[in-house]
Amino acid sequence: MLKLNFVAAFAAGFIALGGTASAVTIGFEGTNATPYLEGGFTIDDARIVGGQCAAGSCMGLNKNEVSILTRVGGGTFTLDSFWWQRDGTPSQLTVKAYNGASLIATYVLGAAFAKNTPHTFSTVIADITSLVFDNTGNGNVRVDGIGLTLPPVVNPPTPGNPVGDVPIPGAVWLMGSVIAAGAGFGAARRRRQKRAA
Repeated sequence: MLKLNFVAAFAAGFIALGGTASAVTIGFEGTNATPYLEGGFTIDDARIVGGQCAAGSCMGLNKNEVSILTRVGGGTFTLDSFWWQRDGTPSQLTVKAYNGASLIATYVLGAAFAKNTPHTFSTVIADITSLVFDNTGNGNVRVDGIGLTLPPVVNPPTPGNPVGDVPIPGAVWLMGSVIAAGAGFGAARRRRQKRAA
């Protein structure tokens, strides 16, 4: 019984280490700078404008402007949603999601959507390392309220480790499962031996 209680405590410890995912919303309320930094993310070129936005300021993209969003220090994240609007001349916003060098998804948002009308992109794209916003049309596009989720954190940031977000590897979970299963098999074997005696 003592061994089973130890295994249960061990498994609970691993679950506690997992932490919870955290949500971030980029609202472009910071200072216009290149690169733009907000909420632990960087956008290589976010031209911040103050008009026709969801609220306050937003990112404006003119024809052929591209902005790439990544995490400060690297790592994966999930795109949950963002607000966008095309203004005036027919515009087209192409959004590409990457995991490293691999293109995961491409979405083209354009002429089929009414101009000067707010829209919400709410397709969840998980396990990405960068998100590319590209105005492939002729007009102007606004982007605001980018909702993102970070994976669970094992080690919180500290002065010596400013990133601190090291997700628990799958091998750790597997190891905990193997230990728990081994304890269960051992207990069953002891019960059989006791009955046989």
